[in-house]
Amino acid sequence: MSIFLDKYEDDFLEFNLYASDDKYKVFMDLIPKKAMSPEDTSTLLDYSFIVKVIKKHLSDIELIHYDVIKDIIKSVKEGQKCQGRRIAKGYAPHEGIPERIVYLVKKYDKTVYKNGKVDFMDIRYTSYFDNVKKGDKVARIYGAKYGAPGKNALGEEIRGELGKKLNLKISGDFHCEKEPNANYITLVSLRDGFVKEESGYVCIKEELMIEGDSNYEYGRINFVGSVYVKGDVYKDFIIHAGKSVVIDGHTHQANITTDTGDIYVKGFILGGEKSKISSGGAIFSKGCRDANLEAKSSIYLEKEAYNSKISTLESLYVKKGVIVGGNSFVINSVIANEVGNKSEIQTQINVCSEREIVLIHRDLKERLKIIEKVREGLVNYLGNIATNPNEILKVKEEYRSNMRVMLKKYKEATKIRDGILLEINKLTAEKTINNKFFLEVKSNVFPGTCLKTQETDFKILDKEKGPLKIIFKDNLNFIMEKYNE
Repeated sequence: MSIFLDKYEDDFLEFNLYASDDKYKVFMDLIPKKAMSPEDTSTLLDYSFIVKVIKKHLSDIELIHYDVIKDIIKSVKEGQKCQGRRIAKGYAPHEGIPERIVYLVKKYDKTVYKNGKVDFMDIRYTSYFDNVKKGDKVARIYGAKYGAPGKNALGEEIRGELGKKLNLKISGDFHCEKEPNANYITLVSLRDGFVKEESGYVCIKEELMIEGDSNYEYGRINFVGSVYVKGDVYKDFIIHAGKSVVIDGHTHQANITTDTGDIYVKGFILGGEKSKISSGGAIFSKGCRDANLEAKSSIYLEKEAYNSKISTLESLYVKKGVIVGGNSFVINSVIANEVGNKSEIQTQINVCSEREIVLIHRDLKERLKIIEKVREGLVNYLGNIATNPNEILKVKEEYRSNMRVMLKKYKEATKIRDGILLEINKLTAEKTINNKFFLEVKSNVFPGTCLKTQETDFKILDKEKGPLKIIFKDNLNFIMEKYNE
């Protein structure tokens, strides 16, 4: 189909002007009707006349192919038939700028880019995402825009195409906020987590799932939500979660901390010199060895607590297992199948006030030991100068500068020591030990087991068969009671 525009004819020639159905092209026919002698003339062979006719229908004269018109006239004069020659062409509109999302935080992405290429780097210190808190602005969505307009061959403007829609949907994890005079919508997070594009949606993930072991692939994890590891956590790797941590395997000298949630280790907690498991809630595990456990709630171990430091603001449960060696610091109760062993390994259970547990959690006593060793070394170096700084004047001039530096360090260490002592005194000023504390044992309690408060000790001197309870009474004494199940 074509669109008729104009037509002229005389005795010798027929002229037709028409456009394609989409108006993007204009065509011209100049067809001889009969042969012309050299003396014959025709207005339709006049270039100026033809151009004038064409311009009546095409408003944008820059779209006209003037050289083609000249070639058509020349060809007809040479006796050729010219039909369907294109003498004008429009241009299409441009595609608009697509709708796009610009992230204000780093969304989850495990690809590491460097100079436009995928590269290697030490990701122990690199996060795959930014933490997002409720109320954080995480992204802006800029709407699609129309592209530059086009023109058909007749000079009529064609509106530019609207850019493509964003190939992502916005989940219910966000509040959309329109800022005054802004050409974008801001996505505000409704929960804590990290931003991820998943299944065609932009969403906030409250749980970080690690498919396998927590190792160099993920590095050190610091996440405001929950962490789920479908494997083991190895030595020197750190997980800090705002909420809970779940580990399907074991921990091997790892450091795991939660602010408010529980820690679940479905395997064993295998500790080491610098490792610690610290929970803002409870701790659940099959057992622990050489571990350091802290919990604001209770600690639940299925099989054993071996040679471990355990502190809880509530209770320690090893109902089907044993507690052997180590130090436990507890407020409410300890329930175990067996405590100690035939080798009479020293197993100490400390009945504490909440303040004492806080003291243990903050490791103030350990810090005090360290700073006292520093002071002791400085005193050995300074001698009488440590207690009488004027003695420095008796030292040879060339040594005084170094002695003044060491004296300054001694004063700083003493100031730190005094600060730690002040904190310890504040925390231990009130003695509010739970007078309902009890140790309940189903099977045996072995010699080497000791229950301890600041005022009194209760030592097991002979093997005692259970079931039994050792109860802490109001008069600050421990009493053992045996019972039948």
